[in-house]
Amino acid sequence: MEAIFGKHGLLAGQMADFEYRPMQARMAGEVQAAIAENSTVIIEAGTGTGKTLAYLAPAVLSGRKTVVSTGTITLQDQLLEKDIPLLSKVLGREIRAVCVKGRKNYLCLYRFHRWLRQPELLPEVERSSCDRLVSWVQSSQTGDRTELDWLPEEFAGWEQLTASTEQCLGQKCEYFSDCFLTRLRQAAAVADLVIVNHHLFFADLAVRAGGYGQVLPSCEVTIFDEAHLVEEIAAQYFSCQMSSHRLAELLRDIAFELNSIGHKGLALRRSLQAISEVAANFFQLFPAAANRQRINSEALGPQLRRSWSDLASVLQELAARLFQIHNLGEGLLACHDRCLRLGESLAFVMEQKDKDHVYWYERRARGTFLWASPIVVAPILEEHLFCQKKPYIFTSATLAVAQQLRYFSDRLGLAPETTGLVLDTPFSYDEQALLYLPKHLPLPESKDFIAAAALEIEALLDISGGSAFVLFTSFRNLREVQARLAALDRFQLLVQGEQPKAALLRRFRRETGSVLLGTASFWQGVDMPGETLKCVIIDKLPFAVPDDPLVAARVEKINANGGNAFWEYQVPSAVLTLRQGLGRLIRRRTDRGIMAILDSRLFSRSYGRIFLRSLPDCRITHQRQDIVRFLAKN
Repeated sequence: MEAIFGKHGLLAGQMADFEYRPMQARMAGEVQAAIAENSTVIIEAGTGTGKTLAYLAPAVLSGRKTVVSTGTITLQDQLLEKDIPLLSKVLGREIRAVCVKGRKNYLCLYRFHRWLRQPELLPEVERSSCDRLVSWVQSSQTGDRTELDWLPEEFAGWEQLTASTEQCLGQKCEYFSDCFLTRLRQAAAVADLVIVNHHLFFADLAVRAGGYGQVLPSCEVTIFDEAHLVEEIAAQYFSCQMSSHRLAELLRDIAFELNSIGHKGLALRRSLQAISEVAANFFQLFPAAANRQRINSEALGPQLRRSWSDLASVLQELAARLFQIHNLGEGLLACHDRCLRLGESLAFVMEQKDKDHVYWYERRARGTFLWASPIVVAPILEEHLFCQKKPYIFTSATLAVAQQLRYFSDRLGLAPETTGLVLDTPFSYDEQALLYLPKHLPLPESKDFIAAAALEIEALLDISGGSAFVLFTSFRNLREVQARLAALDRFQLLVQGEQPKAALLRRFRRETGSVLLGTASFWQGVDMPGETLKCVIIDKLPFAVPDDPLVAARVEKINANGGNAFWEYQVPSAVLTLRQGLGRLIRRRTDRGIMAILDSRLFSRSYGRIFLRSLPDCRITHQRQDIVRFLAKN
């Protein structure tokens, strides 16, 4: 590793702007050792460490097939377009790398040809677009939607041309050998590196656990970058879900399959209609709510129980009627199996027999979703992932709480003796950033807090001249601050929800001095280097909403086991989220700016010390005048 990353190493010989980074060389050595010893290592490596090359080089040189799982598309693009080509040049060898995305990114030939036979499936597709789509399918080697730059982003029909895991017919499909996913699997099987995201990785792991096949090839080394996201995404894909959207997909697919074989049976058609009506009655009994809501088995009233029973009965009846069809084809046979699985999912969620799960629902634009989610993912990862004795590398810019990795390790169930490394940042935060922590604001629980915070935000934006992210812990706070800033008419406001996230970020880069107001999704995975972003303001310490079903269940479980959920779970989780938010500011050695946290609990509460010990090592001020001097100097 020193021969590659050292002061006079191979990288230095290939990069005109090479900077020797001891942290990068040390990380590469730790990854190399973990791979050689078939062990697990956790490495926090801040932005600027060069962690991607530090894990890619030892993985490639090991000669072992490696899966790299990331949290964002941005990082996938960086790996494929920049880091892997550079490493290939440095090492003087070809590196075969394949990126595998989720199923919904690829056109399904079975469903595409079904549409050609029944064009009424997608009535909104214009004739010209239809011709272009057919021409593209005939020439495309990947079936990847990103090739269709002419297809509107909001085109709803694309979903009808893709296949989820349960919609896919697998090897029984007549188009299996020509399938874009089949080709992708074949390419991944012979690649040195397979690049995926966490969603696909854990979706594939859950599919394997359920015995339904797989998309990703088996590997010898697994690297999780942006590993701070692993717990939540793993919990999502090992959850059981029943939804109005999933049921509607099934009914639509059955209708299409019946049409394709010319089936005219009125009894079966009436069954489809009956399920639609019974399902509508069932799902409307879950009250509309802005946030996720717990399904309390004790509070299930007789009306909901009757409706649940009715839905279970009509699902069973539909499965029986499908099985009675003469010459049942693969499409309808798959629908029959899906019908049975939907009934099983409904029973699992509503019966609530497994005490290791929390049961909840949410209402979205696409329907009502019922969930049974594992409260703790550690046992699941031990059973389905860590049971394979091979190297696992976890890395991210934010894994440590007060310089300790125990919280991350415990949440995933890693052994206490797991090697952990917290690398110092290569950035000079003392010169590049100033941390503003006002002490004069009311506590966040005060009724006067948001008005005072809005005034403080206004003053900070006047000093910075805009070019700021204002990150909120709730939409309510965002809306109140937005109303005040909009009334002033001094700043170009870009507000989450008014446009797609990507469009807002493009505008922020383009419109100098603009101010972006955002909540959770803007706290991480956003890279705005240079003068575009000069100030990041955070309204409150980002404690998770305590009555969120998953959060509440985790708190209850920790406390019931004799722990202290506040100190063991809620504080560390908030620390990592805060570090992610502040991390939006300094992305390059040339970046300069202000970080501000408007929460005086940092000083008035005992847990504030944990947050302060976890913040970047830079100058702290409580006076706005210091901000003026800092920005003028820089």
